[in-house]
Order: sequence, then structure tokens, then C-alpha cells
Amino acid sequence: MVREVVGLDVSSSMIAQAKTRDLGPNVTLVVSDFLAFGPETQFDKIYSIRSIEYFPRKEEFVAKAQGLLTHGGRLLVITKSTPSLWVGRTRLKHLVRRAQRRGDEASGGAGDSSLWQVDDHQFRQRRIGAFRLGRIMRAAGFKNIRYVPIIVRLPLFKGGEDEYPVIPGRLEGALLPTARAFARLSWKLPQPLRWAPYLMSNTYLIAADRP
Repeated sequence: MVREVVGLDVSSSMIAQAKTRDLGPNVTLVVSDFLAFGPETQFDKIYSIRSIEYFPRKEEFVAKAQGLLTHGGRLLVITKSTPSLWVGRTRLKHLVRRAQRRGDEASGGAGDSSLWQVDDHQFRQRRIGAFRLGRIMRAAGFKNIRYVPIIVRLPLFKGGEDEYPVIPGRLEGALLPTARAFARLSWKLPQPLRWAPYLMSNTYLIAADRP
């Protein structure tokens, strides 16, 4: 049984939204930057979901997580894949936004549209590959590092956000079960062979243990 859960977010509006849900008496929600978070206790597990790509220095994130974990604790990170077939579409969108931004600046319009604004904070996405993140974790003293690619398929569905619009929506339902089966198969591959499905993944999970 989980004794205590602490939910952390830099966005006060996200924490306020989370507080509207019935999360139970053992859940505490905190508005804080992760690097500035200073609890009086350590944790058995730390989950980071789609956040590490917004930290400019990943080493600081990993070192902070290690300090917050108990000995034998586990860090689990879900983040966007790179290199990946999914990245090309995303980069194309960024180039279009950059061109639009330059046009806005020339006409005295809005500023940098590639920045993500949260309350008084600004963030820019900087992806990191699983192998590089694994090396950073290993250098910080983590052990038993392993990763699993998530959403493993070719990014060809018209309905997808970061995909090449090739496969029409009427066929997506029939093809998605095949994509899920391929993803489950990739999880069973030996660790050194997972680079192949990793190139076709949108996201990956990496886990590491603090000795």
C-alpha cells in the first residue's frame, strides 16, 4: 500500500485543477520548481512524465532526483524520443513557427512562439535520447538502467499531432491494434536490440535504481 504521494508541478493552475479531483487523504499537491523542491523526507519512487525535456541541463534534474530518492529507490522518466522518425514532422512545424515568428517580429507582432509559458516561467523543449540520458544516470550513480520505447509505429496517421498525414482516419481503427502488438513485441527484445523500434517510437520510458 502506498503511504504517501506528493504531486509536484510548476503550474499553479495545473495543481488547482488536480485539487478538484478526489485523490485521497494520502496525496499532497505542491506548486514548485522541481530543482527548488526541498521536502523533509525522501521518496521510494519518483515519476517524471513529459517534463525532463524542458530542463536545459538534464544533469541537474538527475542529480536532484537521486538526492530525493531513498537507497534502493527508483526513478522512472517518460519523455519524447530522439532520434526518431517522429522528430522530422515536429521540426518542420518548428521551422514554420520560426518563420511566422520572424514575420511577426518584422511587423512588430508577437514574440517567440516556440516558448511554452507557464505562469511566470518560460520553457523550451530540448529532447534527450535514451542512450545519452542513460549515461547521465550512470554517471550520477544510478544502477540497473533500462528503457522501453512507447507508441512504436510509423507516424503516418492523419489524425496524429506530430505525424505525416498519409493514412486516412477511416483506416486508423483497423491499423492501431497492429501497432500496439508491434509495441508489445518490442518490449520483449533484448536491451541492445531495442534501438530499432526506438527509432520508430514517439516516446520512451527509462527507469533506474539508486543503490
